[in-house]
Formats: sequence, C-alpha cells, structure tokens
Amino acid sequence: MTKTAPDMKLRISAALRRQIEEAAKRNNRTMNGEIVSRLEKSFLSVGEREPVEHQLHDHEKRIHDLEDLASELNDRVWELSGTKSDKRTKG
Repeated sequence: MTKTAPDMKLRISAALRRQIEEAAKRNNRTMNGEIVSRLEKSFLSVGEREPVEHQLHDHEKRIHDLEDLASELNDRVWELSGTKSDKRTKG
C-alpha cells in the first residue's frame, strides 16, 4: 500500500504565488516541489547550511574559471584560424 502525503491548503498572496511559479519554472519543479524544497532548506541547521554554502561558493568559482578558460580557448581558435588563412593565401 502506497502512502501519500496528506493534502494541505495554503493561503498566500497572488504576488507570492507568482514568485513561486517563476522559481518553480526556473528550477524545473512543480509549485509543490518548489515549496517543499524551500521549506526543507529553511529547517536545515546552521551547521548543515555552511557546507552547502561553501560548496556553492566552490561551484561559482569553478564556473568563473571555466568561463575564463572558454574565453581563452575562443581567442586561441581565432588566432589559429587567422594563421591557417594566412598559410592558404601564401600556398
């Protein structure tokens, strides 16, 4: 027999509902999933949040590093493209 969570009615303002809808779309969740995720995070103790915040900082730094690398590689591709076209015109 499958257990299901009991239904719960919730009264929220129209503005808050729109915010939840938008966040749910951004995070590819249902509105219920978005609300549950946010509530669960709010109950984490400070000790549990710190590692997550530290991981987030590490990921943001890694993303920045990868963006820099992508830019450098893009510049290098352009340099090599220019070199190849110079060789073709000479040969």
